[in-house]
Amino acid sequence: MALTATGTNANNTLNGFHMDLNSSTLAADVATLRSNILWDGVYVNKAWTQIQKHIAYPGAFEMQGGQGLLYVPRRGVLIVLPGDWVAYDAQGWPVLISGWSATQSGGWASISGGTP
Repeated sequence: MALTATGTNANNTLNGFHMDLNSSTLAADVATLRSNILWDGVYVNKAWTQIQKHIAYPGAFEMQGGQGLLYVPRRGVLIVLPGDWVAYDAQGWPVLISGWSATQSGGWASISGGTP
């Protein structure tokens, strides 16, 4: 098995927000993120099938004590720390980008503003 290069089709295809160190993440941003993270599909009989009609994943993102909890559909939970970026793609799949990677030229050229 070998690693392959991957990326987005354009540098602006993800929507999301920056977890502000001052906990100023707006409730409206959290609500928007929450409503746009969707159930994914499952591969059955050599074809992809939608789960739950590809609706919003309940409780996909929660704020807790200055950090966020990102619930990835059918995978588990990730802790979103201050300085991190959390986003979703066109299919509603969540993406977590560490603040370190975002500020160290980790390939996230479209990330701007909100530097910790």
